[in-house]
Amino acid sequence: MAQPESAEGISTLYDPIDKDAAEQHWSQVFRSRTAPLADIAPSMGRSSTVVGRWNVEIEAMERQVLAAKQLRNSHTLPCMVPSEVLVHIFQHLARAAPVGGTTLGNLGWAVVSHVCRHFRAVALAHGTLWSRLSISGNYTLWDTLLSRSRDALISIYGRMIPSRASRYIGSVLQHIARVQTLDIDQIPVPSRVEEGDHSLIHLLQAPASELRRLKLVTEHYYASDSVRPELGRDFLRAAPKLVYLDLLRIAMCWSISSPTNLRSLVLSEPREIKFSLDDILRGLQCMPALELLCLTFALPDGRSAVRVSLPHLRILVINDMDERCLSFWSSLILHPMCSVYVNITDLIEDDSTLRTLMQNHLAIPGRPSFRHISVENVDYNGDNINLAAHSDWDTMMQDASRDDSDHKHDVDQNPVLSVTYRAMFKTWILPSLIQIFPNEVIETLCLTGGSRQLPDHLAQILSHLSQISFLKLISTPFDDNETLMTYLCSLFQCQTELLGTGEAESGTYENVLPSLRILHLECIRFDLRRRSDGGSITVVDTLNNAFKRRRVAGLSNPTLKITGSELKESWVRAWKEWVDVEYDDSCYITAEDHVSGGESASDGEE
Repeated sequence: MAQPESAEGISTLYDPIDKDAAEQHWSQVFRSRTAPLADIAPSMGRSSTVVGRWNVEIEAMERQVLAAKQLRNSHTLPCMVPSEVLVHIFQHLARAAPVGGTTLGNLGWAVVSHVCRHFRAVALAHGTLWSRLSISGNYTLWDTLLSRSRDALISIYGRMIPSRASRYIGSVLQHIARVQTLDIDQIPVPSRVEEGDHSLIHLLQAPASELRRLKLVTEHYYASDSVRPELGRDFLRAAPKLVYLDLLRIAMCWSISSPTNLRSLVLSEPREIKFSLDDILRGLQCMPALELLCLTFALPDGRSAVRVSLPHLRILVINDMDERCLSFWSSLILHPMCSVYVNITDLIEDDSTLRTLMQNHLAIPGRPSFRHISVENVDYNGDNINLAAHSDWDTMMQDASRDDSDHKHDVDQNPVLSVTYRAMFKTWILPSLIQIFPNEVIETLCLTGGSRQLPDHLAQILSHLSQISFLKLISTPFDDNETLMTYLCSLFQCQTELLGTGEAESGTYENVLPSLRILHLECIRFDLRRRSDGGSITVVDTLNNAFKRRRVAGLSNPTLKITGSELKESWVRAWKEWVDVEYDDSCYITAEDHVSGGESASDGEE
């Protein structure tokens, strides 16, 4: 039971605060303690000794000031929060600002444990608050966190420093029984001489009964005598709770004899592939819960008669050579909601098999219709083409906004069918693939990059996709100006030619994109010129001609939406004679060109 305060104590507590008395008292204490040091005359010979003694005094005073602040803070309202509530607050802080991270300095969330004794007691009493460890820090911090985490499950992450690799991985092995997440980058690879004693080899074979997530990335450089690291034969069996596995430059062992709980499997660039396609497919049969599968140069040559059903798979990503991609894809039985991303890295040879696989994929019962199509030139030379079909507008916008090659897709997303291939001179492949999709359901077409593949077959493509209501054109930084101009002119010229000269009867006009409602142009160089029979023509003139022909043909003109481009007011005025024009703050209005007399010159005139 708390003792009642004495009358004297209460009187002292409520006495007026005397700042002068406090300052005088501590000033006397300071002088009495440091007078011997203060009286020492400066000297080069004993400078370091005197500075060292002052440092000792200052550190001692700082500790007392910290203790005083903690006692003071214990009387503030935040420090009276119940322990149960504080734990939840600290858990959120620990996720947002982990110790050893970049937020709130090296201490991260742990700075709050110095606020008051109550905060510190709560923090130290809960090992889960200290369970996120970085191998990128120093040994002292690592050892402190390991000690404070007690028996809690721990998560280990970070970029490995080669000189510290052996000690850190050795420490991980000592605590492997309570590791639930292991995410380590740049792990050094041992030589064949070190193989028997190297900690990485032991880590790939260690039983990890609590492990849920494993991501390991080895160094990119391999010496000629380096071993080829491979996941242990019994690793998956000894890690029954593992649901996420991501290995880069580490081989997968496909000798799997019992079902696993894996939901996500990402394998990239193993240095050696010892297993056949049959072995891989049989291994996948032991992964019935798999939701995401990404294989990058992880497949062997050859075909297989084995067929594997992956009923829960929602994301399939294959990056490899022509035959390997198609052989593996053809061996899978997929759910209607599964998204497929195939990246064929060499010159496509078997385009007929690719078309057949795409047709079979579209024919899966229960699959939603693909209503949005995008075509992208994915390299400078224009030889690599990406054709993607989306059942939902959101996934199309997500892919368009990505600036990296990572597949960060949600397993709950609506289906996508994406094929990237190297076409080179095989320009007929693209229209033949687009014609697989029923034209009556396609609403959107997005074309990115001035590809050399498009102009020759653009009229054929637009004729097939005649029912689209939204057409978007995006220019990229590596587009060649001449190629881009040829591409743009071809796009609108094919409409002009198909629509006729404007002098024929309306019944003779072919309905080119009669349902088009929005034409969206992004990052377009409208001042580009291209030589034609009559001299030169700009993108501005090309657009005006297309809009004029549509009106003469009795077709409604779409709304013209422009983003990320330089504009002139004269261009906008010219377009507004034919269409509604929309542009936003991403566009820049440039000055007009002027001729003698101060009149503005049309950019479409010579």
